[in-house]
Amino acid sequence: MKTEKNEGGDFKFLIGGGEMAERIRGFDWARSPLGPVEHWPQSLKTSISLILNTTHPMWIGWGPEVTFLYNDAYIDVLSLAKHPQALGKPCSELWAEIWDICEPLVEKVFQKGEASFRNDVRFLMNRGDFIEEKFYSFSYSPIRDESGNVGGLFCPTTDVTPKVLNTR
Repeated sequence: MKTEKNEGGDFKFLIGGGEMAERIRGFDWARSPLGPVEHWPQSLKTSISLILNTTHPMWIGWGPEVTFLYNDAYIDVLSLAKHPQALGKPCSELWAEIWDICEPLVEKVFQKGEASFRNDVRFLMNRGDFIEEKFYSFSYSPIRDESGNVGGLFCPTTDVTPKVLNTR
């Protein structure tokens, strides 16, 4: 339910963001590691606005728990087995089945402030009733907060499964 406060004010950064903007607006962030939206740094709000207003699949992991936020285009990557419950989860929990691949790249971003790019990476992804073989090209890049420290991780993703399978 919308209130006057979240019609604008703290939620203006969600304008034009589609389904995921609505879900972010309706989520109880006060119970999450990110805390209430009114306390979020501008760098987080700007990063969310950026991903919500693009048609390329993207997600952000923010803070020590690498709290997961994503755009409408990323829903297909998650599948209905993980969407919409993925919003606000720690990445390590959300992607438990592929965390062995992702964790070193996440640590590189948060501990060293360094970006990574991976091409045609094979993932065996949990789709609820089955495990699906998928291939993605993606990058993990640091998002600097107002203090200059790494506050989050930015990840644009491209599904390259058809290309890899065709080559195979």
